Amino acid sequence: MAVKQFVRCSLLLLFLFNFSNASFKIPLHRQKNRAKTIFEYYHRMSHPELKPLFYSSDSLEHNEPLKNYGNVQYYGVISLGTPAQEFEVIFDTGSSNLWVPSSQCAETSKACQTHKKYDSSLSSTYEEDGRKVRITYASGSMRGFFSRDDLTVSDLAVINQTFIEATEEVGSTFETALYDGIFGLGFPSIAKKHAKPPFFNMIKQGLIDKSIFTFHLNKIDTESGDGGVIEFGGWDEEKFDVNSIDYIPVPEQNYWQFSMDSIKIGDTDICSENCIGMADTGTSLIMGPYDEIILLFNTIGAEIFKNRIGVIECTKVPTLPDITFSIKGKDYVMKPEDYTKTFEAEPTYCITEFTTMPNYSGAWVLGDSFLVKYYTIFNVEESSVAFATLK
Repeated sequence: MAVKQFVRCSLLLLFLFNFSNASFKIPLHRQKNRAKTIFEYYHRMSHPELKPLFYSSDSLEHNEPLKNYGNVQYYGVISLGTPAQEFEVIFDTGSSNLWVPSSQCAETSKACQTHKKYDSSLSSTYEEDGRKVRITYASGSMRGFFSRDDLTVSDLAVINQTFIEATEEVGSTFETALYDGIFGLGFPSIAKKHAKPPFFNMIKQGLIDKSIFTFHLNKIDTESGDGGVIEFGGWDEEKFDVNSIDYIPVPEQNYWQFSMDSIKIGDTDICSENCIGMADTGTSLIMGPYDEIILLFNTIGAEIFKNRIGVIECTKVPTLPDITFSIKGKDYVMKPEDYTKTFEAEPTYCITEFTTMPNYSGAWVLGDSFLVKYYTIFNVEESSVAFATLK
C-alpha cells in the first residue's frame, strides 16, 4: 500500500510539473448516421434522472472532445485503472456519480453485456469499497457497487476516484446507447452515498486553476462525428463572445437550477409562476411540466407522440412563432428551426425538441437542444451558470 501511494504521489507531482501551463481538450463525439424516423429518434433520446426536484412543485484548461449521437447523445472518452481501461461516457450535469459497466455484470443484463466493462482484477491501483447502490432514470435503472481507482480525463489524472461498477442496467435506452456509462457533473450534495464527483476531486487535488467547466456542443452533421468540446478549468474565447457572459445565480448547490422570468410563445406566457430552469447536458431535449408542454404543443399546433414529444407537419415550420426564455432579464430566443427536427424517412412530419412525461410538474430541464445554441459555462466557485453567445 505504501509503495502504491508513493507511485501515485510521484505521478501526480510529475503531472503538475509537466502540464502546469498546458490546455487539454476532451472531444465530444457523435454517431455519423442520424435517426431516420421519429420512432428511432425517440428511442435514442437521453432522459433525465428521476430526481425529487422533478416532482416537487416548489488557468489550467483541460478539454475533452465530445461525440454526438445524431444530436441526441453527446459523449466522450475517459479511462479507469492502471493500465488504463477506456470508456465512453455522457458528461451529465444532471447527476453527480460516475459509473461504468462492471466485469461482474449480470448475464441477464443485455445493456451491460454489450458495452465495455471495468475489470478490477486488471488494475494495480484498484481499491475495494463494496457499498451497493441503485439509480433510477426516466428510461430505466442501474444497480451496482462502489469501487475506487485512478481516473484519467484527457491528460488529467484524478487519484483514487470513487465510482460505481454497474452490475445491472434495465431499460432499452441503455441497451441501444453508444455510451458505456455516466460522468456526473452535478454538485456533491446529490451524489449517491456522498461519493465526491470527479470534477470536485479535480479541484481538491489541485489539477485545475479555476473551478469552472464549459460545454460547446456541435449540432452540425459531419462525417467525423465531431460533437464539440467539454473543457475543465477554463474556456475557449475563440468559440464565443466573452462580453455576452451574464452569470445566472444557482441558489442551491445540488442541480444546476435557477429562476426564470418567463417562457413566451409570442405573447403567451406558459411559465410565469415559480418558473425554474435547469441546465442538463445529460438530457437530449427540453423537458417541461406536462400541463405547460401540452399548452406549448396546442399553441403551435403540434400533436403529442407517446405522451412525450410533439409532432407537427413540416410545411408549418416556417410559420411557427419564436419561443423566448427570459432569464434574469435577458431573452434567449429559439426560432422554429432551433426547436424542430426533420427525418429522412418521414419528410412530411417534424418533431419539436420539447418533451414531457405524464404527471411531471417540476423544473424546466434545458437539455442539449437548448444548450447547443450557446457556450455554456458552469461556475462552481460562484455557484452560477451562463449561456454565452457563440461566434
